[in-house]
Amino acid sequence: MITASILQSADELVKMAIEYYDDVALPKLVTDFASLELSPVDGRTLTDFMHLRGLQMRSLGRVVGE
Repeated sequence: MITASILQSADELVKMAIEYYDDVALPKLVTDFASLELSPVDGRTLTDFMHLRGLQMRSLGRVVGE
């Protein structure tokens, strides 16, 4: 049986994951690009870099905006 506390815990985990994605993972990718640690030469390489870090390509606009 799913209780309110289990649902609240799941909601908290989702919130933490979103905060990590927004506050840590995306900025780290931007920092790596800025430091030239990462240098994708084509779209496939960029996709691989992002996917290896658990980032979705739909976040690319946010990366460019940083």
